Amino acid sequence: MTSRRERLELRKLEAEVLELEHENAHHAHRVYTFSHDIHPSTVRRAITTIDGWARRDPNTPIELVLTSPGGYVFDGLAFYDFLAGHVAEGVPITVRALGYVASMATVILQAGTVRSISPNSWLMIHEVATGVWGKTSELRDEVELSERLEERLLELLAERSTLTAKQIRQRSRRRDWWIPATEAARLGLVDEVR
Repeated sequence: MTSRRERLELRKLEAEVLELEHENAHHAHRVYTFSHDIHPSTVRRAITTIDGWARRDPNTPIELVLTSPGGYVFDGLAFYDFLAGHVAEGVPITVRALGYVASMATVILQAGTVRSISPNSWLMIHEVATGVWGKTSELRDEVELSERLEERLLELLAERSTLTAKQIRQRSRRRDWWIPATEAARLGLVDEVR
């Protein structure tokens, strides 16, 4: 007869095996689920996996399922450039918003060959946020950098949208602008709702 502890450990191992099988199935179908903050380690992991798939067979579609509150701007720009670079080389990459895609993740969504959103998902756009300490001159430098970054992010959001960068700025100034799926499609921030 097995002890309670042994049964719990067996259940835990079974759960881990099921999780690995699920992950392997996603990898076999070239679906990468990114449900994290935009952070150096999460971006590095995603880039490593997706790059491997794209190099092995550049003609086979890749899907990035994105659920993220956003995160670091520079890491997000690196991920955007990485995806856009593969798309420019002809690798078909669908980026699909699932649940919510906020802040920097909304910019990453724009890199896909196809930008998709599930019917009950939301996008969120807002001003660049920073957390700085220091002398007044250092704060001014940080504000200048944040403004330059924000300009670039607005340009990326407006590129395929029906809105201009100025219109996006007006809608997201001093607030979080939450956009439901159908509105995101109407505004050209996604290509399809599915």
